[in-house]
Amino acid sequence: MTLINELNSIYDYLHDMYPTATIVRQDVPASPVADTFVIVSQYTDIKTETGASFLNDREFQLVYYGASSAAVFTRFDDLETKAKNGQFVIPLRGSSRYIRVKGFSYGSVFATQTGTLKYAIAVMQTETRDMRELPEYEKIMTVNSAVKNEE
Repeated sequence: MTLINELNSIYDYLHDMYPTATIVRQDVPASPVADTFVIVSQYTDIKTETGASFLNDREFQLVYYGASSAAVFTRFDDLETKAKNGQFVIPLRGSSRYIRVKGFSYGSVFATQTGTLKYAIAVMQTETRDMRELPEYEKIMTVNSAVKNEE
């Protein structure tokens, strides 16, 4: 699973939840507007899980800009509630699989330099699994047997 596909899948998920919000991937805008999410890849660790699969542990930052502290807390409270209820899985774009959200946390609300917007940063810990590419071998098409009868 590619990082870009996961970023796009999180984008799709947030867009479905908040269709009027502006959602940006990876690059924080110089002049954000109210009701804007920014999705930033923060950390990636790929581990061998079995002989046939990998476990992708990733962390994403979600930055949310709102008109007030209450607006920021409301958005993150919605997402945190989904995480607490164990319902926070994000469909992978172009697949029948999901990104599993293992954790969601956020901190204080800050003001932008101009002071017109409030924002906070959340960290979302996720995991996906990928199949290892295994070599393909030529299939055995016929099997001949010889029976030797020794008396």
